[in-house]
Amino acid sequence: MYSYEVYPQREFRPDVFIDIGDVLEPVIETINFFRKLNAESPQAERAGHLEAMMKVYPSGEELPLTAWAELKLCTSRVRGHQCGLRFAEAYRALDSRAVGNRLLDEIVS
Repeated sequence: MYSYEVYPQREFRPDVFIDIGDVLEPVIETINFFRKLNAESPQAERAGHLEAMMKVYPSGEELPLTAWAELKLCTSRVRGHQCGLRFAEAYRALDSRAVGNRLLDEIVS
């Protein structure tokens, strides 16, 4: 079992890294798409607002970045740097027995 970093945290100590360089563009596009869908929600003010543009396509085209997509891009770059890749996802391996025991304790108490 692994824990995943939803947004950057100092306390998160990853020990497993996955290279996402080949899938980063579609991930960013998907984040942009869902943020734009939620842009009209009063709880998600400025969610679909484009904050930046970045040249990532081989053709030199620019990829638009919402604030959430930019955060994903930056986090992926930092995690990639930590493990010697350009872009990476970070995970922490959990002791599944310990997690199971904690959940059981919570259910029983």
